[in-house]
Amino acid sequence: MDFPPHPPLDFSLFGLDGWSGAQWVGFFEGEVGQPVWSVTLDHHRQDSALVLVKTAPRERWDRLMAGEEPGAADFASDLVRVLLDMARPEFEESERDRYNRSIWPFSRAQGGQWQSWEPAQWTVDGNPFPARLWRFAHAWTGLTLGAPEHYVGVTAFDVDGTGVDLIVASGAEYGFDFSVPFSIHGLQAQVPERPDTSDIFRSKSRHLDHDRVLASAGPLES
Repeated sequence: MDFPPHPPLDFSLFGLDGWSGAQWVGFFEGEVGQPVWSVTLDHHRQDSALVLVKTAPRERWDRLMAGEEPGAADFASDLVRVLLDMARPEFEESERDRYNRSIWPFSRAQGGQWQSWEPAQWTVDGNPFPARLWRFAHAWTGLTLGAPEHYVGVTAFDVDGTGVDLIVASGAEYGFDFSVPFSIHGLQAQVPERPDTSDIFRSKSRHLDHDRVLASAGPLES
């Protein structure tokens, strides 16, 4: 089934300044046929580093996604949820079910405390702004409110440093035309040229971290 495409992008996207590896449009979210409410740009190097930069217009995110929750907390919760889902190890069926049940409640609890996350310093178009980070397994995720009218989140796998230099991204840098309607076909057209990053998500996940998520689901039902 073909769904109507989304309108062309109507807000600025942020990517990594001076990135030397592959980069592409990883994902976008939005109601069918309506303007998207977030776009994620992916960055990969041959040393296995993977960095995802997610941008969302604050007013639209708050209106469509956050509901009664504070917008920044909801955005932070979504960053945690994505990290947990991407970094999951292989589970037995019973553990997998518990993990799936606990991901969102655990993410909401962590995201609601984003202002007490580890402090970091990022730049946005060369200007320094504070950020907050949350660590899990071999990855970390965080956000800054330094980009006017945007939420910007960064999720990094196999990256030790926490300093991030963000800059307004152009479609040409990511092999995507932001001036035409967004559709799943645009993403699919990029797939053959993308590096395979599947091993990065799972190969170094430390099970102890995942036990924290499983514990939040409560005891295994008999």
